[in-house]
Amino acid sequence: MLRRLHWPVIFFAIVPIASLIVIWPYTPSPAARLALLVAGVLMVFMVWLKKIDLPLVGAVLFSLVLANFSYIKLSSPLLASIIVFGSINVIGLTAGLIDQQSLNRQTLVNWFLISLATTEVSSVVVFWPFSFFNRALITFLFFYALWYYLKIKEGGSNQSVLAHFIFVSLAVILVLGTLIWANFPHLRLF
Repeated sequence: MLRRLHWPVIFFAIVPIASLIVIWPYTPSPAARLALLVAGVLMVFMVWLKKIDLPLVGAVLFSLVLANFSYIKLSSPLLASIIVFGSINVIGLTAGLIDQQSLNRQTLVNWFLISLATTEVSSVVVFWPFSFFNRALITFLFFYALWYYLKIKEGGSNQSVLAHFIFVSLAVILVLGTLIWANFPHLRLF
């Protein structure tokens, strides 16, 4: 059992634990705390089983929450951008090592472009009048759309790109609609 516990598993355990330690007092409710805790435990368990997609997107979500929190509490956009860019690169390349993928030039370029684009979206979303959780969720949806599109194209999968974008579009509409409805009550009738 200890032979299966290697450094990528430890890495994917440290990301949610560190994020939870930092943001725990600022979570909006006990239900949100429980959901984040369950997500972190599930991430570690899935890495241990060598199922990497859920831990990868979970680690990115936790790092985006941490980056948006650091922007709010430390007023440091540079630090938030560095956290987003660096963490997405490291998470993606570590996930590739767990999957035993070769880290070829195309993989490195893909992760660089995904992290650069996500960092740009995160920098723009910082100015939106939502909480750091909501900003992280919006940025995460953009990351997920781009990551899964490149995964479909790179893997030569039979999955439809159109079906993927319909799913992501519905998720974005749901999240943004809920955020607008909850944060701007006077726009409910609009």
